[in-house]
Amino acid sequence: MKTLLALTALSVAVPAVARAQASAPAKACTGVVPALPPELVAWSNKAKLTAAVDPADLGAARIIPGKAIDARLSSGAKVHFGDGPGRAKDVGDNAGIFTFNVDRPGTYRVALGSGGWVDVIEDGKAVTSSAHGHGAECSGIVKMVDFQLKAGEHVLQVEGSKEATVGILIARLP
Repeated sequence: MKTLLALTALSVAVPAVARAQASAPAKACTGVVPALPPELVAWSNKAKLTAAVDPADLGAARIIPGKAIDARLSSGAKVHFGDGPGRAKDVGDNAGIFTFNVDRPGTYRVALGSGGWVDVIEDGKAVTSSAHGHGAECSGIVKMVDFQLKAGEHVLQVEGSKEATVGILIARLP
């Protein structure tokens, strides 16, 4: 009988604890400044830049690797991708295209301040990503995607962002 009472009490207590944990507010990030690796420290100092909607307009949407931007995106329906996004386009989301130059070949990380789809175009073709991750808690970096890139001009395509303005940083990894 004691076992039955203990099991009954446990069956009531466990769901109550689970509900309390599920309803607990997310960790507040106010005043929290997490340490970022050296290649991402520029994240906290962003310049404003409007994304291009057509490859012909890329000259005005140039990202300098190592410098963070707050990118103003457009409706995905207005953006004309070169090699097309690596997934089916959702015209209800925000998107934009940028150009950037790689001086030295290596692994480059694209950090985003919101969810979204990222493609890097090299020599007219999408580059397969080599790693995916997330930024440190409270850093504002939601998504990170790594690419092995050759020297030269590249295109960054961002698609599927629910946000109209998104932080972006392209950084060469050590």
